[in-house]
Amino acid sequence: MQNCQPHFKYFSNNTCIVSCPTHANLSLNLYHDTLTYNCLNKCLPSWYADNLTRSCTQTCSGAQFADNSTGLCVQMCP
Repeated sequence: MQNCQPHFKYFSNNTCIVSCPTHANLSLNLYHDTLTYNCLNKCLPSWYADNLTRSCTQTCSGAQFADNSTGLCVQMCP
C-alpha cells in the first residue's frame, strides 16, 4: 500500500489524491476502496460499487440493493 500524506487519502495512477476521479460517463468512474485506499474501476469480489457514495462497500447505502451478478448497488433488483 502506498503511503500518502493525511489529506491525500487515496492512490490512483501512482499519485496520492484527495478523492477518486469521476467522469460524466459512469462507466469511467472510479470507486474508493476503503481497505487498500486505491481508486478502482471495479470493486473486489464480495464488495459492491455504490454510485451514491462512490465507494466499494459490503452494504449498499440508502434504499439500494446489492446485485451479485454485476457487483453494483442498484435501485431495483433485476
